[in-house]
Amino acid sequence: MKGSTDLLVSILVLKVVEGFLLSGSCQKRCLQAYTPSLICQCNAECNQHGNCCPDFHLACEGGDKSCVSRCLSNYDPSATCQCNTACSSHSNCCSDFSTACGGGSSTSHTSITQATLADRLWTMDPDKFDTQDVHLNLGGHTYAGNTQDRSPLPLFTSVNSNLLARPIYTTLFSLYNNYQPQLGVSDPLDGSDKVEIGHFLDVVMASPVIKETHTYLVDHGLYTGDMAAFRKKIFSLWFEPYSRSKGKPRDSSAFEHVFVGEYKGTKTEGLHNWVRFYSEEKAGHINYLGYSKYRGQQMVKFPFTWNGHYKDTNSFIVGSSPAFDMALGTVCYLTKPNSECDFSLNGNQFRIKQWDASNAAGPQLATAYVVF
Repeated sequence: MKGSTDLLVSILVLKVVEGFLLSGSCQKRCLQAYTPSLICQCNAECNQHGNCCPDFHLACEGGDKSCVSRCLSNYDPSATCQCNTACSSHSNCCSDFSTACGGGSSTSHTSITQATLADRLWTMDPDKFDTQDVHLNLGGHTYAGNTQDRSPLPLFTSVNSNLLARPIYTTLFSLYNNYQPQLGVSDPLDGSDKVEIGHFLDVVMASPVIKETHTYLVDHGLYTGDMAAFRKKIFSLWFEPYSRSKGKPRDSSAFEHVFVGEYKGTKTEGLHNWVRFYSEEKAGHINYLGYSKYRGQQMVKFPFTWNGHYKDTNSFIVGSSPAFDMALGTVCYLTKPNSECDFSLNGNQFRIKQWDASNAAGPQLATAYVVF
């Protein structure tokens, strides 16, 4: 009889544990794909759909007692501890500040590798958007080349507009109208255009992301010039106009292709920047058609149309600053021109693919975009 009682107790315990796992915990389930049989979810979209498990924030985002996904975030009076550069002086850093954010101390640059560079730059970027600043609606699943709309709603549900008021974004916005997206039409840079580019580069070059990128390149023997020379290098790689078709007008640049986008016939080319996509989608110019792939809460791949011009597949990192995108593209180009470079961001592996502009004399970046 005792043996039967023990067996019954064991079965009941197992049922309780099973019920707990099925009814509401993200333990060992973070970023698990949507599972209809479970009453709550732990994936990147659960916040948007309002079906996250109660412990999603704590289990998958670190909670307010951890610096996971919070490095260099603004002071949050509601949080138990802080993860910004001032927390050490105020003695209110989270216990994992040193491991998650580098502790605000100077890290040996020679110990930073290509594999750890993206995480390092993301951690110190004051202009990035954390996951709570951008909310997506991925909509229905689709595939590259599908022209059917599998997502009746826009990709971007909400974006923290206060962050878009920062200088790196306001100076970025001022550049959009300098470019004619139709390939084959010349894009000459007049005096006022160059002034606006100069203002944008002033902000970009002042970013700790670009300063750290320069140090990394110099320490690894990939670049030898000082910061002034590096600014000129970035201008020549990203902003110098060139022709995408031999013998035709100088109708493109890496910046225009990546950060603005271009038309070629009925097709969209480039437009690999999430801020530009968001701006055009908000203006009603872009129709997001659904996702073909996503990784975590920061990378998404999808088809879309822009002013009626179709693109069968596109991808970008959500929340990245222009300095971050330009840094990775520049590093990859100077490391392995016309190739791909492996990186990792918050545990997600990805590659940056970039090409040299074959129709331009000398080194000239044509494009740089994320692949995963």
